[in-house]
Amino acid sequence: MGFTKFLISPSRKIKIWQTDASGNPHHGPVLVALDKKYQDLYDKDKAHLTDAANRSGYSESLNAAIQDGWVRGRVWSGSGGTELFIQARDITHASQTLPAIPENLVNNADQCVIETLDKKNLHFPISHEDSLLEDMTSYIVRKRAAPLVYAKKDSIIRRISARDNAFIKEQMPWGLSSSEQEEWTQTHREAIERADAEQSPADIKQIASQMKFIPIKKKAINYAFVQPDALRPLTYCVSKERSTIETHTADGKETTNTAEIGDIIFSGPSGERYVLKPAKVQKLYTGTIGAALTPEQTPRQVARYDGQEMSFVAPWGENMVIKPGDYLVREQDGSGYYRIAKKEFEQTYQV
Repeated sequence: MGFTKFLISPSRKIKIWQTDASGNPHHGPVLVALDKKYQDLYDKDKAHLTDAANRSGYSESLNAAIQDGWVRGRVWSGSGGTELFIQARDITHASQTLPAIPENLVNNADQCVIETLDKKNLHFPISHEDSLLEDMTSYIVRKRAAPLVYAKKDSIIRRISARDNAFIKEQMPWGLSSSEQEEWTQTHREAIERADAEQSPADIKQIASQMKFIPIKKKAINYAFVQPDALRPLTYCVSKERSTIETHTADGKETTNTAEIGDIIFSGPSGERYVLKPAKVQKLYTGTIGAALTPEQTPRQVARYDGQEMSFVAPWGENMVIKPGDYLVREQDGSGYYRIAKKEFEQTYQV
């Protein structure tokens, strides 16, 4: 098993070469014209893989190159699939370079790992439906690493990562003068504020105040108790570790929640997973945790939603999507609202 390696210059010129299982370059690699400033990186690559004594000097040279705007990467296969591994200065630097990576390298990979100089790795799947940059952006947004620093591709401003002014400063390109740093910070702060204004969650209480809620009972469906590794539709388990649970209904991703140890994870009729605290389960279901549970038959307050697709903040603090034809359920204590997708509503409520 060998690697396909590449090095991208700040001017986006790229050099690609193949190695054998020991990291030795094959004869006659196909090269594209490249600046010679870091030619020694190619020569040291073999030594880095075969002689531990050379690793320190290699790493220092590599870090200097990355700090100067170079990107190093490889495509290799292991037990978990084929991985595209990229080393860049920071997430913004990596995102700006992704479009320069040849499609044939990306198309051979199942997942991408980006390692930055501060060792804050980003690991995301490659969908092959969109560009690598779009895959990366989608993953970060799903993980709620926004609001954001931006990368520009084809004149489109895309959300990439970050949270506040401190992160803006952390992601600032290396080597800027004081005036350039001030200009860079102001530009990105304004972009963040614009994105926040455009993508802020809707005021669900204001929207709900204009909707007609009626009492509807849930169907008396049994949910069987299983172990976490056996979770399937119409079952539930007790979480044994802290984990992130993404809820995917029949029409796509709905929301994200965090299951703490001892929380209850349900799997609905479409396999959609959702998290409840044990105390809430005891209010909403009949039966004993550890045995079959059935929805308690007190009617829920439900309203059909016919507006535009939007997102709002669910009671557990994460964004939740709602689409035309879905249903909005008001918490029994009136503290918040959550969505039931149209298909899953028809499967679980007495319509």
